[in-house]
Amino acid sequence: MKRSMAVAAFAVLGVLMGGCSSPPEVVPSKGVRPPTSMDQVQIYQKPPQKYEILGTIVEPITQDMRWNGDETPGFKKLLTAASAKGANGILLQADEGEYSGKALARYNGVWYQVPIRRQPADAVVVKAIYKLEETK
Repeated sequence: MKRSMAVAAFAVLGVLMGGCSSPPEVVPSKGVRPPTSMDQVQIYQKPPQKYEILGTIVEPITQDMRWNGDETPGFKKLLTAASAKGANGILLQADEGEYSGKALARYNGVWYQVPIRRQPADAVVVKAIYKLEETK
C-alpha cells in the first residue's frame, strides 16, 4: 500500500513539474504584417509557445560585426530587419542546412547563441517571428 502511494505521489509530482507542457506551436502566417518598431522586437533563444514565422533574416558578417563578443550593432541590424517585416521577435534558430554553427554574442548584457552560416558567405541567420498571445 505504501509503495503504490509513493508511485502515485511521484506521478503527480511529475505532472506538476511540467510533464504536461505542450511543445511550441508554429501557426500559419496571416500574411504581410505592418512594420513594428525595433523596440517592440524581443530576442528569443528558444521558441515562444505560439508564433508565426514571418521569414528568415540573413545579415552578412562584416569587419565591424564579428559576432564573438559585444555585438550591439549586429543585433540592432537584426532587430531593425525584423521590425520591417512586422515582427515582434527574432528567434535565434535556423533550419538544418541554413547554418554551419553558432557564435556566442552579447547584447544588452545578455549572452546569446547565434546561428552562423559560413558558405557561400559568412552571415548570421535567424527567424523573424510574430509571437501570438497564449490562450488558456
